[in-house]
Amino acid sequence: MPFFIEWSKDSPHPSTDAPAGCRLERFELGAPQPAPLRARLSQLSLDAAVVSTKQASLRAVMVGPKGTLRLPA
Repeated sequence: MPFFIEWSKDSPHPSTDAPAGCRLERFELGAPQPAPLRARLSQLSLDAAVVSTKQASLRAVMVGPKGTLRLPA
């Protein structure tokens, strides 16, 4: 949902100077009660993995030329 981000007119967009060869392999949202979050994402036509966790969380796995990065580690 890039419309939530407003880039400064004098600041280059991060995609113009980001390192090449990297990709987002997995992104997931964690929630103690995942069903309401899944319902809200569906209402917004957003496709994201939602898993059951003790605390709300965001997790990502990125792969690039220097290996795999897991956030949080």
